[in-house]
Amino acid sequence: MVKGNFWNVVPALEPAKSARRDIQARQQSTLNTMDIHRSRFVPYPASAINALAFSYSDSKDTSKGAGNVRLAIGRANGNIEVWNPGKDGEWIHEITLSGGKDRSVEGLAWIQEPDEEDGEFTSVGRLRLFSIGYSSTVTEWDLVTGLPLRHSSGNHSEVWCLAAQPRWRAGQKAVREGEFRGQNLVAGCADGTLAVLSTDENDLRFSRFLSRPTAKKARVLSVTYQNRDIVVAGFADSAIRVFDSRNGQLLRNVTLGAPSIGGPKETLVWAVKCLPNGDIVSGDSTGEVRFYDGKNYSLLQRISSHKADVLDLAVSRDGKTVFSGGMDQRTTVYTLSGSGPEKRWVESGHRRFHDHDVKTMATYESKGLSVLVSGGLDTHPILVPIRSFSTEHSRKLWWDREVRIWRVKKRDTSGELPKLVARLALKGEENITSASISEDGSILAISTVAEIKVFHLSLRKGETDRSLRVRKLDSPALPQEGGARLVQLSPNGRWLAIITHENGIFLARLTNEEDEPSRWRIVPRVVELQRLHRKLEYQNSLNGYWGSYDRIITRVALSNEVLVVSDLAGYLDSWVVEGNEDITAPEVDLPEKEKTSKDTSSDDDDDDEDEGASRPVIFFGQHWVYEFDILDGKMTDWSRRNPTSDFPAEFRGQRDRAMGCLWDINDTRQRLWLYGSNWLFMFDLATDFSDGSSGSDGVTNGGGGAESPLKKRKRGPAAEDDALRKHTSGAGSKMPTREIEGAGRKYRKITGTDAASWVELQQGQEASEEDDDDEADSAETAQYEGSNALAILRRGVSEGGDQTNDEADEGQLSALQRKSHWHTFKYRPVLGLVPISHDGGEGDAAAAKSGKAKSGAAPAAPLEVVLVERPTWDLDLPPKFVGVHER
Repeated sequence: MVKGNFWNVVPALEPAKSARRDIQARQQSTLNTMDIHRSRFVPYPASAINALAFSYSDSKDTSKGAGNVRLAIGRANGNIEVWNPGKDGEWIHEITLSGGKDRSVEGLAWIQEPDEEDGEFTSVGRLRLFSIGYSSTVTEWDLVTGLPLRHSSGNHSEVWCLAAQPRWRAGQKAVREGEFRGQNLVAGCADGTLAVLSTDENDLRFSRFLSRPTAKKARVLSVTYQNRDIVVAGFADSAIRVFDSRNGQLLRNVTLGAPSIGGPKETLVWAVKCLPNGDIVSGDSTGEVRFYDGKNYSLLQRISSHKADVLDLAVSRDGKTVFSGGMDQRTTVYTLSGSGPEKRWVESGHRRFHDHDVKTMATYESKGLSVLVSGGLDTHPILVPIRSFSTEHSRKLWWDREVRIWRVKKRDTSGELPKLVARLALKGEENITSASISEDGSILAISTVAEIKVFHLSLRKGETDRSLRVRKLDSPALPQEGGARLVQLSPNGRWLAIITHENGIFLARLTNEEDEPSRWRIVPRVVELQRLHRKLEYQNSLNGYWGSYDRIITRVALSNEVLVVSDLAGYLDSWVVEGNEDITAPEVDLPEKEKTSKDTSSDDDDDDEDEGASRPVIFFGQHWVYEFDILDGKMTDWSRRNPTSDFPAEFRGQRDRAMGCLWDINDTRQRLWLYGSNWLFMFDLATDFSDGSSGSDGVTNGGGGAESPLKKRKRGPAAEDDALRKHTSGAGSKMPTREIEGAGRKYRKITGTDAASWVELQQGQEASEEDDDDEADSAETAQYEGSNALAILRRGVSEGGDQTNDEADEGQLSALQRKSHWHTFKYRPVLGLVPISHDGGEGDAAAAKSGKAKSGAAPAAPLEVVLVERPTWDLDLPPKFVGVHER
């Protein structure tokens, strides 16, 4: 554990007047720091990624109005994460479908129901998600509730692989009467069985067998569809078999041949994929990638590019690029070169994005996005650009049934190390969906998909090791069926908010026993709160008559006085928890563009300050930040003076989304701390962003003659950084030219004896993207012109940069001395950030003798937090393949 002060407020300006110097001296004497306990003592058993699946493989599969692309990530602990790539590669983690004990997810598949036409109106078919995992059962999930919807199990062994039938498209052939236009599933089993599962009539049931167990009972390791009728499967007996799914006929048995001398007797075909032209690609246990003709199934080419097993393959939309990943941690790319009979596949490069086996891959391509996602035993998904494999950066996206509570001492106490004081193992097989602890550590709430449990934590009397006594509170009034998606305790532990899987909102009250104040109980009466009815103005594959995915509640913030919840559509609902519910209270009204946001996150960690208790900060997936005053039903003055367009360029340029925040408010400061997976920002809400803090979009505080920020052009490094972030494929930013490896990206074109010019190799490719981006920039400029002009006026600063008042008072001068923001990238990857105590607190983050708040003022003290990191090199992973050159 590393502990220390890492930040001090430094005056941003050096005024010339003596009065200003006096203010600066007084302010310097009261500078405060933030103490961080850099924690790696908290064990985080991250789970391996076993399966990846996009809801659509490319934009051609998305019918009109159905562009809701989602990425499903299946993990070894049974959880399934659903991510939204967004329009420009924001990559927002929306929901998690919780698994349970010994429930690993080994395969995923999406299908979409056929569109329904009713006169002039077309209803888009809904998306359905299926999973498999070390059992004979195929499970369908309800995306709205996050619970299993139905199961299908047949007369076969464990399902090892799963594939979905391609979507039906109207072609030149006449449509057969009664032709099935949906998407069936095919499952490959451990005993060699291939079974077709029908999804017709919104059901999941067995349809027919394509293959039955043979004498060898070779496992089906991989399966895919060549078209809507032909199924290609890879077996564990050195064979690839092709079947007709309409009648179960075996069309071809392709043998890979014997492995090398001294190796295994059989070759395992771990992966099979089909190109758009019908050709077949396979990856096997010998490290080879093989290409077969899609008509006569003859071998076209074989490339030995891996030192160990090839575990998965991915194919680009045009079929001219193939990716492979394997046990040697390599991600290899193959491109098709030449034309006609001279066409050949060549290995164009390989990189090591992972630290362990690469088990699964998936691709999605559209006009704006072109990404390969890969995952494996090192637990984090990697985003790799497809169109610009070597010219853009890659990106990382950031206890199942057990709770551990640690005691962390304050900095000014003895040098006692953090200590584990309680450990709770829940009964049952379900994973924990949510957990919350009160500010003083006396109340703990835990939820699973089956139940909700509330515990009282107290110090054991007479114990020298200061361990905790855990007592379960009776909760007959809480929802007993279905558990909860989210639970949240108020800082004082007297309110418990519960969000069920059906998006029901319940509020429970906790109080002390009259005869024994140290004993807590749950008040029998639980209030069910109602959200304002808002009808979505659109219908797509995720929202329809079956339910509304975008109305799923994903975030909840609860102070001692106010409760706020938000959903994926960007709507906010708030209640005052003291007194009766008032349905006539003002609604938080957001602009139309903001309501389409896909992620909100808020937190309130200040118990004693009423000023921050009703001021939640809303973070949207596009990195928009707004501070609201819930009681007044409007944005705060600071947020109105500082729109997101004026935030520091370092913050607006971050591709990783905000994970959470915490307040640091007292008589001398008003700070907001935000953190993501690899960054930490501080914003001083007592000051406004100036030209120095927000780059080219800010407002100058100096004398006249400054150029208007609305018309200023970006130059220098800032302009270069913005250019690198544009025209990307949705993975990472473009690499600077000096960092690109391999051949140069320019050539010299000589058209005459003296005339010559330099030409970009990708000039034609990026022309259309630049045109589109120019239009987007124009729209963005028009959007922010109004808000920036209003923000300038609210600050009392003219567009030229002059202050409207000739003489600033002492409060204004004091604001000039502060830094409006601070940031660091020192801590990564960050799992969470929690405060140990506030001003006048006890200093123990885990426990207190009672839930009653202490009274009396205390001198302002630095905010002290625990920052939990989870570096990949600290993960307890199984042994990995080590090549000859690495020994």
